[in-house]
Parts: sequence; structure tokens; C-alpha cells
Amino acid sequence: KWLSNSPNVTVSAKGVATGVSPGDAVITVKLLDQQANAKVTVSTVKLVSLEVVPWENRLRLGQECSYQAFGNWSDGSRTDLTKAVTFASSDTKVATIESSTGEVLTLSKGKTDIVASYRGLKDTSVLTVRKRG
Repeated sequence: KWLSNSPNVTVSAKGVATGVSPGDAVITVKLLDQQANAKVTVSTVKLVSLEVVPWENRLRLGQECSYQAFGNWSDGSRTDLTKAVTFASSDTKVATIESSTGEVLTLSKGKTDIVASYRGLKDTSVLTVRKRG
């Protein structure tokens, strides 16, 4: 049987612990006359910034490429948020971008900003499209 000594952490019948709120908890498993404990700490982290990759890009007319977006968190971690952000092109005559995947298609010569947005944060990458050849 799995138990948590705190409402900060719940634990399933299969022993999967889930953080509910910041704080400490002790997870206990009991089997017959045996018992084991593990201390768990739940902390909150905040998204500090977004980073669009590539930061600057030069493509030829008709070329396609993929952009990614990464989240930088207050605990120093970094996660891929590509599927969570919304992408946009500032000039859809130069290039379009699939808002949910980051797939870009160049359409004409020029420059456009590729913008990723998530939870009120934004980051921009400059895309320069050159003629074919």
C-alpha cells in the first residue's frame, strides 16, 4: 500500500507521486511486514523566457525549415515548448509558418520576424529569404 503524509503530494495505488502544492511529503510503501519511506519536495518554477531556434536564419526562396521554441525556467532548466507555443510570421508575403508546428515555407525575397508566443512571453527570430540559386 502506498501512502503520503501530506496533502502536498498524492500517490496512486501504483506508487506514482503527483505534486499538488509546494512543500515536503514522505511517501511510504507498505508490503506485508516491510516498509520503505522516501522524502519528496514539491517546488514551484516559473517560466522566465522563451528562446526561438534558430535565432537568425537565411534561406533561399522556396526552401522550408523548422523552428523550435524552448522555455527557460526559474530553476535553470530548459524544456522544448515547440508544440505548446504559437508561431507567427510578421510578413506572410515573405514566409509563412505553421502556428502549431514551427514549419516555415519561404514565399518571396525579403525579411520577416518569426515570433513564438506562450503564456504572455515572446521571442523573435529574424528570417532572411534570398533568391534561388
